[in-house]
Amino acid sequence: MDVRQLKYFVEVCNCGSFAQAAETCHISPQGISTAIIRLERELSCKLFKRTPRGVMPTANAEYLLPHAREIVSRVEKCEAYFARNAKFGRLLPVFFAAGTIQEFAGKAIAAFKQQYPDIHLSIYEETDLACDAAVEQEDVELALTLGPVDERKFDSFLLFSTMHAIIVHESHPLARRKYITVKDLRDVPVAIINKETKTNPNFRAACQAAGFEPRIAAVVGDILLVYHFAEDNTGVGISTMALAKRLARPHVRAIPFVEPEMQ
Repeated sequence: MDVRQLKYFVEVCNCGSFAQAAETCHISPQGISTAIIRLERELSCKLFKRTPRGVMPTANAEYLLPHAREIVSRVEKCEAYFARNAKFGRLLPVFFAAGTIQEFAGKAIAAFKQQYPDIHLSIYEETDLACDAAVEQEDVELALTLGPVDERKFDSFLLFSTMHAIIVHESHPLARRKYITVKDLRDVPVAIINKETKTNPNFRAACQAAGFEPRIAAVVGDILLVYHFAEDNTGVGISTMALAKRLARPHVRAIPFVEPEMQ
């Protein structure tokens, strides 16, 4: 396998669609499909299964995904380092928390490129905790991350706010709500992203403050699996309104929390 195949694999997992992944990677759908087929042959396993809603990662793909993300990230960091040296400091690496580019940062990036055409932005999409760690370790000078931000370690500026939300099948009893409270999820099976993001500890802390331990039915390594959990009506998923717009699915609703601590 090579890094290019792994990049395509990660993007298909992100998009849940070969066509959307191909568009993001600036390659034909046939090209990205061929790369995935070759990767499957090399690994002797299937990585995706087709559904009416697109493609879903298999158990083998779920195992491969975090390793592929790490490999791709490390290679991109090396590329950024040597490119920065080659361009005498005219390359600026920036980390963006997952979902922030599509929802909030697209226009800002375009404006920056227009104002500073000689500075190349090297953009990495990572988890919010990875963004914080990259700035703290001085891998990058700045990042667009999610709160809360440790003001003892970082200088920060609030750009926008979004609410955490439940992701729920339209037939679920909670789907009729306009807003949701943490207490509404007492004894409700919940799927949530792992502890590599702030969403997990923030949600657990909010539940404990409300007087109960959340009923965690699934802790996943990729946010798409939270949406699949809701699509199957196995329970509800925890995400954000910003990501919900990006990852919209048929028959699934996003309902925001009202608590300020879930902002």
